[in-house]
Amino acid sequence: MHKSDIEILLENADALKLSLNWLKHSIKLCSKIKDFENLTINEYDHLESLTARFARVTDILFNKVFRSIVLIETGSSKTLLDALFFLSKVNIIENPERARFLKEIRNDIVHDYLQEDLIDLFKKEMIYKQNSIPGKQKTGEYYFKK
Repeated sequence: MHKSDIEILLENADALKLSLNWLKHSIKLCSKIKDFENLTINEYDHLESLTARFARVTDILFNKVFRSIVLIETGSSKTLLDALFFLSKVNIIENPERARFLKEIRNDIVHDYLQEDLIDLFKKEMIYKQNSIPGKQKTGEYYFKK
């Protein structure tokens, strides 16, 4: 028996909620770091966890939740940029360019392995702000309407 698109969306939204909770935990741990030039092993581990969790949240949000909403609302799949513009049009996200920027940060995290590059990513304000996840509130509102 196949799951409906709404059942899949609900599962994805639950996965997003759980991943967001773990991301918040990592943000809390990493917000205590003061000296990025002399990281302890534990601090570096916390930062590694933060980036992995940030990447996971953006993957779930963009590749699963947002795409599910677009499919349910339009009946078809769209490119990422088209999906972001649609989500902006229906007020689920405020700014498609900001959302795309977060996707780029995710790609930088996944593809940069040098410590210096990783530390530069940590210093970017967007990673530390819980509110930087686009559409988090509106996605939750959409999720509960379905």
